[in-house]
Amino acid sequence: LIDISKARLDHVIVGIDLLKHAPGPPDTNIMQVHFMLGDMRVQFDEFELTNTTFRLDDHSRDTLLPSGMDFKHLLVSDINIFAENGTVVADSVLAKVNHLSAKERSGFQLVKLTTQAQVTTKDITLEKLNLKTPDSEIKDYLSFRFNAYHDFKDFINAMRIKANLTDSRLT
Repeated sequence: LIDISKARLDHVIVGIDLLKHAPGPPDTNIMQVHFMLGDMRVQFDEFELTNTTFRLDDHSRDTLLPSGMDFKHLLVSDINIFAENGTVVADSVLAKVNHLSAKERSGFQLVKLTTQAQVTTKDITLEKLNLKTPDSEIKDYLSFRFNAYHDFKDFINAMRIKANLTDSRLT
């Protein structure tokens, strides 16, 4: 067990480059994600990430989309998060997110997200949700259930979504 009282990271830059690969049959491997190995467990009272940038470039797709979010070429900046009472164990993360904000190069802006979050290899559940963008607000409860993270590639057909969006406003 690793028990952290407070952790603060400022001006972190994360870049991921997915290199080109030769054309071939579709990849049927299921992406496995584990945050901790074995019985390792991390708990934290407070975690803060400020002024952070995340970049993902899939070089097998060289062309940037002219509009909208390009999930093959993400550039997310001004990422700020403050979370409390978190636990990371094996393939699961649980935390109370008091603030999450970010901007994506497409123009999408997450003004503020607060929630009690649970992320595992089979689901993402956001309870007591309040998600604000400049023009919309999503409240209450949202859950995505899936067989593996690979299912995000076929979001419409593979995801099972459960939601209670009381008092939400979408524009």
